Amino acid sequence: MFQGMEQRIFRLARAGGIDTNPTTFTQRAGTFASAATNTGQATLLTRRESSGLNGYLILPAAALGTNAPLHLAHTVGARAEEVQMPEDLGDTPAIGTLNYKPSPALRETQSGIDPTELPRILANAMPEGSWVAVTMRKPSNKERKFYTPWLGNRLGTAVPTHHSTSPTAVVVSITAGGSSKEEVTSLLSQVTAGLPGFDLDSGVRFAPTKHALFFGLPVGLILAAATLFGLPQLPAEYAAYIPASISPILYAISGVAVILGLAALAGRIASPDTKLRNQLAQPVFAPPASRRGRPLSLIHI
Repeated sequence: MFQGMEQRIFRLARAGGIDTNPTTFTQRAGTFASAATNTGQATLLTRRESSGLNGYLILPAAALGTNAPLHLAHTVGARAEEVQMPEDLGDTPAIGTLNYKPSPALRETQSGIDPTELPRILANAMPEGSWVAVTMRKPSNKERKFYTPWLGNRLGTAVPTHHSTSPTAVVVSITAGGSSKEEVTSLLSQVTAGLPGFDLDSGVRFAPTKHALFFGLPVGLILAAATLFGLPQLPAEYAAYIPASISPILYAISGVAVILGLAALAGRIASPDTKLRNQLAQPVFAPPASRRGRPLSLIHI
């Protein structure tokens, strides 16, 4: 889902009870996941608002033909109502994204799950103004090709049996916003603890508030100082091998590095945090990154 792509958002309003039978719930959820990601990506957004805990589905307008909102509504015992896009997600004080941490093999089954437990956890864990977004897409054949051997090696078997190998499994990224980094970290840890079948160790990454070019400032100053004070101190037998034009070149490089560093420091070059907040103001959630080898957080929902 990219800037300029038409999006639609639906709010889920309770309309009866959820079918807690694990088999029925899994089948309905799989149908929704397949429909929602058939034309790209989709985002499940949960927000604690003044009116209470509300759930939303954000997806491309092209996905409406798959009846994804209707499938989701049937899955969770609700009705889907189209609403206006939120424009304040980027104003959240702290925004963090779940990331994978290498760890020994962990096992968590989806057998006998209670699909109503995670909403209860979120209802208790989320203070007003906080939100959690799960963005999903279909894995590519190349990703599955690399994921299956990795999973087999992790579980110690050539033919792994795992819910993430289901045909309806999707790749997800999980982002949360809150009043502080500590609140976001706590919220995401509770989400992963309550997410059925989530058996990967994870941490929380916060986008840097300065562009990486900020480091050009100290690097440029150090290079200029080394050129000014270091080159004249070289022994004559070594200095003879250095071209006479090297000093102007080094000064030019250090000058460019300092200028870029100052631009990043002043905010003239957008930082990853600024880019993320600008996207969320639309709102646009970036799709899960394509990877090879290590897990993509394939989740069977």
